[in-house]
Amino acid sequence: MELEFHAPEIAEKDRYGSFYSATPQRSSDFSVVNIYAWSEYGKYEWAFTEHICWLRLNYPDHQYWAPVGDWTRVNWKKELRNLFPGGITFRRVPDRLAIILRDSLGEDLEIIEDRNEWEYVYSVPHLIALRGNSYHGKKNLLNQFITSYSHEYEEISEKNLEEILLMQKEWCSWKRCDGSKGLKTEHDAIIRTLGNWKEFDNIMGGLIRVDGKIVAYTIGEKIDPSMLVIHYEKGITDFRGIYQAMNQFFLSRSAVDFKWVNREQDVGSPGLRRAKLSYHPDHFVKKYILTWKPSGWEHGGPVTGM
Repeated sequence: MELEFHAPEIAEKDRYGSFYSATPQRSSDFSVVNIYAWSEYGKYEWAFTEHICWLRLNYPDHQYWAPVGDWTRVNWKKELRNLFPGGITFRRVPDRLAIILRDSLGEDLEIIEDRNEWEYVYSVPHLIALRGNSYHGKKNLLNQFITSYSHEYEEISEKNLEEILLMQKEWCSWKRCDGSKGLKTEHDAIIRTLGNWKEFDNIMGGLIRVDGKIVAYTIGEKIDPSMLVIHYEKGITDFRGIYQAMNQFFLSRSAVDFKWVNREQDVGSPGLRRAKLSYHPDHFVKKYILTWKPSGWEHGGPVTGM
């Protein structure tokens, strides 16, 4: 059997969404909004079988990501032998799938921890309240913002999308995105997300105005009834405490019914890792690189770390 891969199309979002909703552990990497936001940059392709959507990227290199769908309904040894008889490496594999594949494939599977791709998951009530000494600095910055600036909070809607696009372009110019491949590709993903806002059922967001002008915004997505993910958060740092305010305002005014917020990975950036750890994550969506080589191939065998 050969998989029939093709580029994601917005018309297929509901089909893909049904596979994502059936996934036992939902990573932000594979959310509907995230896939469409980054699909042009990564030259994503997908293919569907009965229970699984298979994902691969073709830029900057060729790689397969973890399959999406109900992992518990698949005979993995049979499925992989049929589809990838020469073996396969999957990247960004959530820990629950790694355990399922380890139990199914045994010594034919090599597992490598990918710490840079772990996603940070926080308690929404904790980030709203910011109580205790561990959040003292964050609470001070939030209060400084509240008392220093004449501000308003709004939820993102079709009415303010054009203003957000303008603020994002100004932010990108200020940060000199053209000189940074990472910032430029993220900027393009944000523009793609905002341009398709009406197409997504689970997208949500908020913004802050100071003296009527947008100075910060955040874009999130509901990925299950108890958890949302924050995909993007931008602020003008001339306003002291702007990021602390954006985070707390959005959660307390638009996301109070959620238990968890996933703020994605740190991609190995020391500064980003420090910033994410400073908000004291409750737990992680741990991810791994898995290589399956059918019996008879020479391989390194399973590794510990799970």
